[in-house]
Amino acid sequence: MSRILQGAGYRVETAGTCREAVEKCGQGDFGAITLDLLLPDGSGWEALRGIRALPRSKGTPVIVVSSLEERDMAILEPVQGFLPKPVGPHELLEALERAGVPRRTSEARDESIDSCGRR
Repeated sequence: MSRILQGAGYRVETAGTCREAVEKCGQGDFGAITLDLLLPDGSGWEALRGIRALPRSKGTPVIVVSSLEERDMAILEPVQGFLPKPVGPHELLEALERAGVPRRTSEARDESIDSCGRR
């Protein structure tokens, strides 16, 4: 996903754990967050609760990525999108656009996306 986002002109920061995701979101402002639900130190829902508790991240669009289908899970926190794995470039970029994150152009390549999950 990082390569897809970078190729589309987004600046990407990654986090591999719930703790790291919450810490990074507490230190910076992001245009959007992609969040894998399976993290080594807890569930993505825990990370999302921590992220949403931060004043600067309350309104940040979150796209959840999971190996489960959306219909097979209870959505525990409000999210702006859901993508089943494997995620294709077209699906990822369209999900961001639906969440209100504009597509990048060669003149506007500074939107930062925090991508939380395994690489």
